[in-house]
Amino acid sequence: MSRLTVDLMRIATDANAVFVDTGVAGDEFFDVSESLYIGTADFDSEDIENPDIYRLTGPWRFQVSVEDSESPIDVLGIPIMAGKTAIITPVKDFEGDRFSTSADIKDSNDANIPATDFQVALRFEKYINPSNPENILPLPAMAYNPVIDNITVEYNGVSSTGSFLFDTGGQVSIISVLQGMSLGLVDADGEPVVPAAFYVEIAGIGGGATLPGFTLDRLSVPTLNGFNLVYLNARVCVHDIGILDEDSGEFIILDGVFGDNFICSSMDTNSAELI
Repeated sequence: MSRLTVDLMRIATDANAVFVDTGVAGDEFFDVSESLYIGTADFDSEDIENPDIYRLTGPWRFQVSVEDSESPIDVLGIPIMAGKTAIITPVKDFEGDRFSTSADIKDSNDANIPATDFQVALRFEKYINPSNPENILPLPAMAYNPVIDNITVEYNGVSSTGSFLFDTGGQVSIISVLQGMSLGLVDADGEPVVPAAFYVEIAGIGGGATLPGFTLDRLSVPTLNGFNLVYLNARVCVHDIGILDEDSGEFIILDGVFGDNFICSSMDTNSAELI
């Protein structure tokens, strides 16, 4: 939850609790809320003042940003979707010149869940650190993260395969520096070896960063239906996102992030050299 939302709703936070989360730019420290219920309703619900249309989940504690922001963002994460079906639909944005997405969260046996043409397998990874020594109890609700295995990226006749975090909130898709090196795009420091096609300023947990972007020949996602979803001229950035594996004690660098630009037309990388 954003600091503004917590302040406007007069939600209490634990005076001592600290939670450390890891994101695109490293670690960030958060406050922890009091126990709350959260209600979700359909995206196109009209009678939003009617409490009966909301599906309640909880009680849970939420991680709370310690930073004030003029553009606060509240995030529904994996805990709210666990055991449910999330329906993600491209919709025109407010200016009508590109698509964004809407999302509904329904019980998995809901008759209104649309049929699918293909299925992509998801595996859940433990990209969470509840035992981080800098955490101070109580902790917010956490869940494992969805991963798509065996995504293949190709550039100039060279290919590389990895397991990508499935991140519907990721504004751009990312491959690791190691993946970028294997394709001949960057050096060991993540600096471009071939000219970057674009640069993207991203913001998230841990702060912000400016990432070099490249246009791959193709990116292929395996499906359970016996064929691949193929993205030609696939646009990705190169950047390392790492987290400590609590089970092995080793530091893991994600192979990549399958972000929102492969779910809808979320970015126009032709509009400017730096976006």
